[in-house]
Amino acid sequence: MALFECGSCRRTFQTPTFEPERVYSCPACRRPLAHVAPAGQGSGPAAPWPPEAQEAAEDPARRLGRFVLVRELGQGGMGTVHKAWDPPLRRWVAIKVLNPGAADPEGLERFRQEASVVASLDHPNIAPIYDVLEIDDQSAIVMKFIEGRTLEEMFREFPRGTSPIERVVRIIRDASLGLGYAHGRGFVHRDLKPGNLMVDAQDRVYVLDFGLAKVLARSGAMTDLGRIMGTPAYMSPEQAMGLARNADARSDVFSLGSTLWALLAGQRPFPGRTDLEVAKAILRDSSPSIRARRPDVPEGLDLVLRKSMQKERDARYPTAAELASALNECLIHEEASRETARRAEPIHAQAARPVVLVIEDEPQVVALIQKALEQER
Repeated sequence: MALFECGSCRRTFQTPTFEPERVYSCPACRRPLAHVAPAGQGSGPAAPWPPEAQEAAEDPARRLGRFVLVRELGQGGMGTVHKAWDPPLRRWVAIKVLNPGAADPEGLERFRQEASVVASLDHPNIAPIYDVLEIDDQSAIVMKFIEGRTLEEMFREFPRGTSPIERVVRIIRDASLGLGYAHGRGFVHRDLKPGNLMVDAQDRVYVLDFGLAKVLARSGAMTDLGRIMGTPAYMSPEQAMGLARNADARSDVFSLGSTLWALLAGQRPFPGRTDLEVAKAILRDSSPSIRARRPDVPEGLDLVLRKSMQKERDARYPTAAELASALNECLIHEEASRETARRAEPIHAQAARPVVLVIEDEPQVVALIQKALEQER
């Protein structure tokens, strides 16, 4: 026996069987029921569904298996991401549903690859995956729902060139730690940009959307030659040339450097009116110095960005882990500089000339003391 509760009319119901993927409705008000516990366990009533989930559940078109699709969060080249409610586990999740136009054999293979890549990665700076769905010719992956904002949304509120340097560096350092973990396991992202990095309420950054990830050990499994893969504004030169097979961890390093540069400067490092113009600028123009656009950026950080955004892959950091280490050194150096400046500050202002009282009977001694004091002024 299983026990259910209606979050609307507060009635409870029992059923002899429980199917986790089935959505049970209240016989009285037709609202979805929340699974409490098997009857007789006495675990107490479960929390009711959130109102927006209850409302969405009334539309059959917003059901995907046991999940209720509540609202759309965003769209990408591979799929559409929804905020969804998981009734059996009573938690919010994010579900990425493969776009119908991408459902050719290669698109399906890429989508399944995303699921397998993310599912095998366990790092606090990579958004975890919970499940993979294949329902009614629809493919989807279920991921952790992160209550937060992307870096693109966060730093849009700052006037150009005024974002807090230390916070930006810390965020990209942490993202680099997550990517470095993935690089160490043979994975490369290939589409890093501010929109694919999200920060939650606790200021933890998550790397999102491995939809273009490539398993390095299987680099010949798909045909990418001549195809530009990634977001042009942040892609590496090798990606801009359409050599997706040549994209490796150093390509992600270039994209991370371009992302950090853009967040600091408030503009993209390689301008262009079209994707083609941007790609040509990445191939043709030297990587710009961030200090030329923002002089308050420390020289050490400028050097790290220059190395990250070198045209030749061999001149960049080999993986994001090395980039994270370099950014951490920048943070340590800036903290040490502030500490030194604080120690150099005077504890108090110079007081007025002190008054010295000398008690001495011998005039010659008094004269010597007076002369010595005058020399110390």
